[in-house]
Amino acid sequence: MKKLHIIWLLVSLLFSGGLTHAQSTTVPCPPGIDFETGLSAWSYYVGTCCPLVAETLTSAISCRHTLTSASGLVGCSAGASATDQYGGFPIACPAGGTQSLRIGDLVNGAQAEKARYYVTVPAGTSSYALLYHYAIVFQNPSHAPSMQPRFETNAFDTTAGWTPLAGAHHTYIAGGVLPGFIINSACPTCVPVANASQPVQYRDWATATIDLSGLGGHVVAVDFMNGDCSPGGHFSYGYVDVACGLFEISATISCDTTWTLLSAPPGYENYTWYDSASFTTTYSNGWVPVSPTPASYAVILQPYPGFGPTDTLYTTISCPTTTNIATHEDRSGTVRLFPNPAGNELMVGNRTPCETELTISNTVGLVISRHHLSAGQDRINIDHLPSGIYTATIRTPAGTELKRFLKQ
Repeated sequence: MKKLHIIWLLVSLLFSGGLTHAQSTTVPCPPGIDFETGLSAWSYYVGTCCPLVAETLTSAISCRHTLTSASGLVGCSAGASATDQYGGFPIACPAGGTQSLRIGDLVNGAQAEKARYYVTVPAGTSSYALLYHYAIVFQNPSHAPSMQPRFETNAFDTTAGWTPLAGAHHTYIAGGVLPGFIINSACPTCVPVANASQPVQYRDWATATIDLSGLGGHVVAVDFMNGDCSPGGHFSYGYVDVACGLFEISATISCDTTWTLLSAPPGYENYTWYDSASFTTTYSNGWVPVSPTPASYAVILQPYPGFGPTDTLYTTISCPTTTNIATHEDRSGTVRLFPNPAGNELMVGNRTPCETELTISNTVGLVISRHHLSAGQDRINIDHLPSGIYTATIRTPAGTELKRFLKQ
């Protein structure tokens, strides 16, 4: 499994500072879902597009169902750099382990590919979710939308007759305005080239959640699919990494005498925090007051248009003991971020003797900046960041750590 020290979701739900609901809930992740042991745990299919149909079962096909690592594509020489030639982002997920999956390739021909995993949701589990990271690259030939390159995600409850899961079906079609996508129309060294008449749209690594709560004991099929344009002249491919966790609100930073930071499953467009008693008081970015008296809070999760239903989560917290800290500083792991909340600079204390890579992303998983840190202590200028909550993803030789901070 990945060496993840994730502070706010995934394998353990952590409440610190004496919060009620304080517990260490171990969530077993399905074996091989994270690609750290290779491709064998998944099933692979091919087909045609469009419409996107990939139902021919096959073994993993080199360059169409391909492992990615920090060294590049594994077993495929076409576009084998450690970074994507169009987007410049790492082809192995920075928030994942050492390996991810690329589905699709640079070859056109109306091809389609699919990767599927059968998730057995642990029996007796009331809260369970898949957290997946994805990046997408496709040409935009300006065909009719029904003919354009595309990337899709889906999930089905096979125990209930292959019932589609609400909110799990997402389709990204080349062209138009796509949230988080960037156009590359000037890459003469890329193969194929990207130019004004043959632009490429791409999205750097982002994060989304599939809620499997209430499906304890069920088997869920999770699909990631990719398709070229139907005339056959333009490509599409995507990158995927997957983990599991709890579909719940979590407290991510130790509380002090006044405030603590709550966080919710990632991948939604908007998060609105309320007191759950009356839904009349709102709280900015998940910062809520705490006291020895338990208080209940709620968050309304608003998805992007067309990407599933609105959801609401609840939690109750308190701080029976108080501390004297001046900042909400997270001291866990090998890298420290402080102060928190931060102003125009974020201090990073790197306790490892090696260089470290740090990326900063916003609440929807869009990468804002990347930084290479030396051993010791560094300063990162965050004056350009709007006020809000951000996630710092730190990759060290010991693994990957995720930490959240508030920019004031």
